[in-house]
Amino acid sequence: MIQRQLWLIGGLCALALGTIGIALPLLPTVPFMILAAFCFARSSPALEARLMNQYRALSAFPENKVVLETLKSLGVPTGILSNGDPGMLDVAIKSAGLDGLLDHVLSADSVKRFKTDPAVYALGPQALNVPVSDILFVSSNGWDALGATWYGYTTLWLNRQQLPFETLGDKPAYIATSLNDVQTIFQH
Repeated sequence: MIQRQLWLIGGLCALALGTIGIALPLLPTVPFMILAAFCFARSSPALEARLMNQYRALSAFPENKVVLETLKSLGVPTGILSNGDPGMLDVAIKSAGLDGLLDHVLSADSVKRFKTDPAVYALGPQALNVPVSDILFVSSNGWDALGATWYGYTTLWLNRQQLPFETLGDKPAYIATSLNDVQTIFQH
């Protein structure tokens, strides 16, 4: 019982920090909101089951399937590098209608670390057997695009909501509001 209450308190603290981060650019919002969801889920078995079942109902943005099909037709390897575990990723990919369009599904779980740990970002060049700078790393999370930039990837921050840039150092090589912009990069 006490452990569940501690998870609830942790969730409230993370939610507060994430909310403050909306107005304070130095404080990243998304990681705190993810942490809040995790803590709230751990505070209640029913909430945890409800949260984890959301991956079964994910849908992709409208252009994602077409962009992935186009990249495949151009011979560009495609993939995901995620903090999610393989089972969760499999369910999410299928529910989003992207099954069969990804050459690589890479999970941080394989190295028992989370992004932005370099061991996670090392999975991409290892899987593709190419220099890290030859890989276009696309993320809708500014912090993730920055972590990949620091590691050496060519990066695109998919900033759909046109949020202000998180001032954590280097900027991604590209910033876009739609996955369609990935095709432009590969057609040059």
